[in-house]
Amino acid sequence: CFAKAMEPFDNARLFPLLTQGCVETCQRVWNTVSPSTRDTVSGRGEITERVIRKGTGGLSIEKLRCLAPEQWLNDEVIEEMLKIICEDAVNTMKCRPLSTYVFERICDGRTTQNEKKRLREDLSSTEYLLLPMHENGNHWTLAVINTRDQRLVHYDLEKITTPALRLKTMERIVNFIEKLLPATEGKWKKQLLLCPQQPNSFDCGVFVILNALHFAAELPVHYNPEAAAYWRFRAVPQLISGSFKLH
Repeated sequence: CFAKAMEPFDNARLFPLLTQGCVETCQRVWNTVSPSTRDTVSGRGEITERVIRKGTGGLSIEKLRCLAPEQWLNDEVIEEMLKIICEDAVNTMKCRPLSTYVFERICDGRTTQNEKKRLREDLSSTEYLLLPMHENGNHWTLAVINTRDQRLVHYDLEKITTPALRLKTMERIVNFIEKLLPATEGKWKKQLLLCPQQPNSFDCGVFVILNALHFAAELPVHYNPEAAAYWRFRAVPQLISGSFKLH
C-alpha cells in the first residue's frame, strides 16, 4: 500500500511525489495506540494536545485516523480539508465551503432562521460555495454552487447513484436556493459532472476532496482513481500545515 501511494501521478502540482517523512508522519498518526492519551499532532509535527491550523481549533489524532487506508472519512475531516482548499484557491477565487450538515438540514427541512440568514448572505457575497453532501447516510458527493452564473454543478460517480436520484438531489438544492433568493427563481442551471469512478465502497469522501481540489486549482476533473490512496497519505501532513499549495 505504501509503495502504491508513493507513485507520482500525472499532475505534479496536485500530486507531487510523497516523501518518506510524509509517510512516516501518517504512520505515527495512524498507529498511535491509545486515544485516551489525548495526543494530537501540532503544526510543528509534534505530538501535543491539538492540531493547530492558522489560529483555529484542531482535529484530534482520533479524527485523523479516518484517513488511514480503507477507512471512511468523517465529516469533520472533510469540512476542514474543504476550508483549506478554499483558502488556497487560485486567482483569488471567492470560494467558501458550507458545513457538512447543511445538505442534511436542507433535505430534512430543519434549517433555522439564523441558518437561512447566513446561507442567504453566503449566496449573495461569495462566487462559489462548496457543498459536501452525505446522501442517504452512506455516500459523499460534492456540489459547487456558482452564484455568479447561477449554476449548480454536481460532481458524482456514475456507477454509484442513478440519474433519477442525482436529478432529485439537484432539484432539492435548487428549490432551497430559490426560496432563499426568490429573485433567482427559474434562473438556475443544473449540470451533472461525472468524475473518475470510485473502485470501492470507502473512498467517496476522498473523491469529494479530489474533485474540490481540481475545481479550486481550475483544472479538469481528470485523475487516476488510485490517487485516492495517495491523497490519504498527503492529507495528514497538509491538514497539519494548513495548506495544499494549489498555486
